[in-house]
Amino acid sequence: MGNRYFIVAGEHSGDLHASNLVKQIRERDPSAVFSGVGGPLMEKSGVKLHYDLTAVSVIGFIEVLKNIKYFRKVFFSVVNIIRSDSPDLVILVDYPGFNMRLAKFVKKMGIKVLYYISPQIWAWKPGRVKKMAEIADKLMVIFPFEKEYYKKTSLDVEFVGHPLVDILETRLSKEEFWDKFGFLPGEKVIGLLPGSRENEIKKLLPVMLKACRILYENCGIRQYIVGCASEELEPMIRREIGKSSLKIEISMDLTFDIMKYSDFIIASSGTATLQTGFFGTPMIIVYKVSWFTYFLGKKMIKIPYIGLANVVLGEKVVPELIQNGAIPAEIARQVSDIMNNKRKYAEIKMKLGKIKGLLGESGANKRAAEIAINMAGG
Repeated sequence: MGNRYFIVAGEHSGDLHASNLVKQIRERDPSAVFSGVGGPLMEKSGVKLHYDLTAVSVIGFIEVLKNIKYFRKVFFSVVNIIRSDSPDLVILVDYPGFNMRLAKFVKKMGIKVLYYISPQIWAWKPGRVKKMAEIADKLMVIFPFEKEYYKKTSLDVEFVGHPLVDILETRLSKEEFWDKFGFLPGEKVIGLLPGSRENEIKKLLPVMLKACRILYENCGIRQYIVGCASEELEPMIRREIGKSSLKIEISMDLTFDIMKYSDFIIASSGTATLQTGFFGTPMIIVYKVSWFTYFLGKKMIKIPYIGLANVVLGEKVVPELIQNGAIPAEIARQVSDIMNNKRKYAEIKMKLGKIKGLLGESGANKRAAEIAINMAGG
């Protein structure tokens, strides 16, 4: 039997990156054994899944509190499984609220901890940098600037590059994309990316659709497409689209094509802004959470931007409309302002073009896999 790994991810993006890491480890060590908690992609890659945490993917303090009993049950069950199985290595992928606490328990068991994709503690709790050094044996970061945050600690930190670089590929040519959805040549297309969580769809998609109505009435823009993150969200998205009098397309498996071939993107804050920036497509970032979550977030977040595209570039390249600012009229105004100003549009496109170079070379998961195998025992 090969090395035994226990791997934990909790979001859809974490499930994706964890599954690709598992595949890379398997290529190098076919006898490796995996168990853990995460999502369906991890299960498909060969992980014995104890819980699907992506099924209850939530954001915000109120939303987490509503599910606190379930998370506590899963947490202590995972602790007991790890204690019983005693794997060679525990790999934790992002998901700080769960994983940083879990790492503390695992370290006390004398089991090595490899943390992949640093939690954004540099954004909301810089004081936790020292805590990370206490609970992890090694940290693999995906942004070059992250390494600086851990310089004053004894933690072994390595920049492996961003795993998105390996998967950000379109499936169609621009002509095929436009033909598939019946878009008219010469007319603008606006893509809508409302997020991967149910509460994001509820809060953001209706606002986005109302903004599209204003853009249609004031600017004559009539071609729109919504990127759907999963099959579970499709019925909800279709219901919201059905309430709109506009003809709006929907796609579940061509999100990267939407990002690349749309003339403009209205995106929920999150990984989608970084992905859109990778393709250099001008966008606007919108976000809404419960007022309690927003209030606490304002107190905790220590950086001036929330959109990953702006964070990575170190400046507010694209507008961010948060909470009260995320209203249809203001979204439509900002979109129209950028799309009708050729100089501004070109400047945003040029600055976003720098993101690709900042994410490192391809092969992040390959490098991460080699590190994991060495830590697990060769």
